Amino acid sequence: MFTVKEDYRDLAYKLCEGREVPLLVTDMVAGYLDHWDLFNINVLSRSLNEHANAHIYRDVVIDLDGGKHSIKKASLLFRTLLTSQTAARAVRTLSLAGDPLQDWRNEFSPVRYDQGIEDPLRDRIPPGIHADLTEFNHGEIELYHEVSDSYLASMRPPTSEISLWALFLHMLRLTPHCQDLSVSSDYFRFPDFRRTLGDMARDPSMEKLQSCSLCLDLIHGDRRHASIAKDWDSILLTLFAVPDLQSFAAVVSLKTEAVRQLPYGGSSITRLVLHHYQVQDFDIDSLLAATPNLRYLEYHARTDYEWVNAYCWEEPKPEHGEGLEALYDALHHVSGSLEELHTSHEFDEDSICFNPAYAVDSEPPFRQRGELSSLKRLHALTIPYATLLGWQRKDCVWEWDRILPPSLRRTVLTDSLQKSCFIDCWRDQDLMPVISSLVEWLSAKERGNEAAVFGLHLTVLQSDFNEPVRQQLTRMCEERGVRCSIEKVHPDRHRIPRAQWVRRGGRGGTIRGRG
Repeated sequence: MFTVKEDYRDLAYKLCEGREVPLLVTDMVAGYLDHWDLFNINVLSRSLNEHANAHIYRDVVIDLDGGKHSIKKASLLFRTLLTSQTAARAVRTLSLAGDPLQDWRNEFSPVRYDQGIEDPLRDRIPPGIHADLTEFNHGEIELYHEVSDSYLASMRPPTSEISLWALFLHMLRLTPHCQDLSVSSDYFRFPDFRRTLGDMARDPSMEKLQSCSLCLDLIHGDRRHASIAKDWDSILLTLFAVPDLQSFAAVVSLKTEAVRQLPYGGSSITRLVLHHYQVQDFDIDSLLAATPNLRYLEYHARTDYEWVNAYCWEEPKPEHGEGLEALYDALHHVSGSLEELHTSHEFDEDSICFNPAYAVDSEPPFRQRGELSSLKRLHALTIPYATLLGWQRKDCVWEWDRILPPSLRRTVLTDSLQKSCFIDCWRDQDLMPVISSLVEWLSAKERGNEAAVFGLHLTVLQSDFNEPVRQQLTRMCEERGVRCSIEKVHPDRHRIPRAQWVRRGGRGGTIRGRG
C-alpha cells in the first residue's frame, strides 16, 4: 500500500498513461517524486510543462528575511512570471512576508519594545531597496517595460534594477488568477505601494481574489507596534471593493473616516477576522453594515491605556475608546447571516494606566441586552464570561432563552478580560450554578444528531478552576449529553504563529522566489 500525494500521482499518471503503465506502477513512481523532481520534469518535458507549472507555482511565498539572497530569488521569480504565462496563470496563493527594513528600524529605535519604537519612524520614508535586473536579457527587459508602461508607469525604474516594492506590485499584475493574498506590514510603509495597491483593488487585476490577510505580522509584537497601522485603514479597507472577496483578515484601527467610505451592503465578504487596536475614535457599525452576508466574525480588541490616554491629550477622547460594546451594538446588521462569533478583549502588556472603573461601569451583561438572542443563525460563540454574565456576581434568574439564540450549538467562555481587570467577584462556587443552568439549557435544545458543546478556555486554570470543579463540570456535561472542553490556553493564543501566515496552506508546493 503506497501513500501517494495526490498532485504527484496526477502528474505521474499523465507521464505514464501513454505508455500503458499499470496503475500500481504509476503509484510507485508518484511515491518517489518530490518537489524538486517536479522542477526537473518541468525542464525535461515540454509536454508536461504546463501541468507541472500548475503545481510548482500554485503557492508562491516570498520571505525577505533571507536578506540579499531572498531579493535575488525574488527577481528571478519575477523573470519567470514575466516570461512564462503558464507559470503566471498558475499562481493561486501569493504571500509577501519578511522584514527587509530591520536595520533601518533599529537605526532609529534600537532599544524600546513598546509603541515608542514607532514614533521616530512615523514621518520617515523607508530607504529604497532594489532587486537586480542585470541578469535579464534584452527581450525580458522589453517585456518588463511593457508591464511598467501599461500599469505602473510612474514607478518605472532603470533597466539595471527595480524597486522591490514595485516588483511585487508587478507580480500582482502578472498573476491575475491569484485567489489568496498575504502581505506583511513593512510593504505598507511605502506610500507608492499603498497608493498603487488601492488603485489595483478597483480595477480588474484583482477580480479573482477571494481571500486576503494584511499586516498580521504586527500581532507578534516583535519590535513592531500596531500603532503603525493607524493611518492605513483607508488602503486596507479598499480591498473590500474586490467583487468576489470572501475572507478578510487584518490588523486595523477602524478609523471613522475610513470605515464610512464603505458602501452600505456593498461587500461580498463572508469571513472577517479583525485584530483591532483601539487607539482613537472608530466605527465598527458601518463596517458590519457593509458586510450583510457575513457568516464568520472573529474580533480581537486590544487596548493600550497608556496610548489612549496620551492620544486624548491631542484630540477629544474617543467615543468608543475601549471594550467590546461597540461591536455588540453593531451585531444587528448581521443578525440574519452570522453563524460564528468569536470575541476577546485584551490589554497591552505596556498598559500601566488601567482604570478599574472600566470593569464595573462599561459593558452591561447580556442578560440586560438582546444582541445575541437576535442572531438567528448563530451556532458557535466564544466570549469572555465577564461580558456574558456581568462584571460582578448578581443573584438573578438566568433566562437563557432571552440571552442566547436557540440555534446555538457550541458555547465557549474565556477569561481574556480577567487577567487585566482583576475580577475576583466570580469564584468557583459562584460560577458553577450559572454554568450548570447554561449546560442544562444547551442540553434541552433539539439539535438532531449534533451534540451540544460547552467549553471553558482559561489562561490561569489552576487558580481559576481547580481540579475538583473541573471533574464536577465534566461529569455534569456527560450526564446531560453535552460535550465538555476545558482547556488552559496561552495568553498569546490569538497571535498567529509566523509559519502559519508566512507559508499558507495548499496542496501544491511552495516556492520561495525561485526563478
